[in-house]
Amino acid sequence: MTVDDLPSFGSGVSRGLQKSISVANPVHGVYSLGTHHLWIERAAGAPIAHPEEKGTVETVCVILSKAAVCWVTFAADDAALKIFEKGAVTLEGEAATALVPPDAFLQKLLPVAGYQVSGILHNPNAIYICIGLMAIVVIIAVFLIRKRRQNNS
Repeated sequence: MTVDDLPSFGSGVSRGLQKSISVANPVHGVYSLGTHHLWIERAAGAPIAHPEEKGTVETVCVILSKAAVCWVTFAADDAALKIFEKGAVTLEGEAATALVPPDAFLQKLLPVAGYQVSGILHNPNAIYICIGLMAIVVIIAVFLIRKRRQNNS
């Protein structure tokens, strides 16, 4: 897998989430953190089972030297989205930085020749496992949002 595959990989992860979350008006971006290129998608969303619980779905993916990784959030409001985006990440020993910089949707992806990935993505079932794990994260997020709303009532 090369950096040129990053947009289709990220889109595939986002499509997998649409089995449990309806999304509207997705916006895509690409940006760099250190020597790594990341793909991002932000969309309005709501769990299919509970369409009244609207929020923002954001997916961020990166190809590392031996794996591909995605972070996903279903944020109930702007404050929750900012917490997700400002979360510190360290990519393969580089300096820690916020996952999503403020200009993430303005940067351009610069391909890197020979950028190869081995390992997990060579197993076709790995993609389904990753999507399944992300769906679990979304379910937990919906549960926590409901619990917070119940506590506020």
